[in-house]
Amino acid sequence: MKKIFLLIILLNSFIYADNLYLSNDNIVKGKILSINEEVVRIETSDGILEVNKERIVRGEFFGTGKELSGNLVFEFLCDGTIKDSSGNAFSVITKSIPYIEDKLNEKSSALLSKGDGQYFYIENSSRISEIEEFTIAMSFYPEDTSDNRFLISNWKNTYGDKKAEGRFSLSVLGTSLVFYVVDTEGYFQSISVKDRLELKKWNNLAIRFFKGTMSIYLNGQTVAENNISSETLMKGDWPIYFLTAKYGNDFKKYNIKGRIDKIKMFDSALTDNELNLLYN
Repeated sequence: MKKIFLLIILLNSFIYADNLYLSNDNIVKGKILSINEEVVRIETSDGILEVNKERIVRGEFFGTGKELSGNLVFEFLCDGTIKDSSGNAFSVITKSIPYIEDKLNEKSSALLSKGDGQYFYIENSSRISEIEEFTIAMSFYPEDTSDNRFLISNWKNTYGDKKAEGRFSLSVLGTSLVFYVVDTEGYFQSISVKDRLELKKWNNLAIRFFKGTMSIYLNGQTVAENNISSETLMKGDWPIYFLTAKYGNDFKKYNIKGRIDKIKMFDSALTDNELNLLYN
C-alpha cells in the first residue's frame, strides 16, 4: 500500500502541514504558523485558530514529545454509518448491525453485536497486507464473554501443527485476550493477557506488530508483549472481519457479544503515550 505522509517542514519560521486530527474526530486543515508547548496556531479558511495540543492525536511537533507516528490505514467512527473515513476508501460489507449509544451516551454512535450474526468486513485487504508495521485500536464494551469470540480476524484457515493461513486476529474469552499472528513460514504465534478486560465497561484496546514484536495495549498501558523469530507476517488477500471470525461458512460461532466503537488502523506501532493521547 502506498503511504500518504503528513509532511511538516520547518522553513523560515513557518511549519506547513496538511491536517490536524483532533480527539473528537474533527480534522483541522490549514497552514501551521507556530507551535509552543501547549498550543498550535493554524491558519485556516475560517481564520487563525489556536488548538490545544492535548486535543491533537495526529501530527508531528518538533521536540515536544507529543508526536503520534504513523498514518491512518482505515478508520470506522461508527457514528451512524459504517464508512472508512481515513481517506483510503476501503469499502465494507455489513451484516445486520444495529447502532447504540457510545461511552459519552451519544445515540447511534457505536455498534452493537448480539452474537447472532452482526458483523462487517473489508472484502479486499491486499493493500493492507503490504503493511508490515501496524496498530489497530478500538473501544470495546464486552457484554457476554463466556464463549470464545473474536473482535477482529484477518484469517482464512487453521491447520494442524500450529500452521495457518492468515495474518492476525484478536479473540476474547472471559476477561482474557489472545492476539494471534501468522509468520511468513505459515506458523501462527500468540500472546495473551488474562483477567484484565473489564466486563460491561468501555475498554480502550489496541494490538501492535513491529519487526517481530507483538503486543497488546489495554486501558492505558501495555499488558502483554513478546518477540517472534519472523519480522514480517504472511501476506494474502483475505477479508478483515470485525466482531467475528470465519468458521467454515458460519459467522455466528465466533460472533462477539458487545459494543465496539472508533476502530482505527495505523501503519506504525504506536507507543503507550501515543495511544493514551488517542484515547484522551
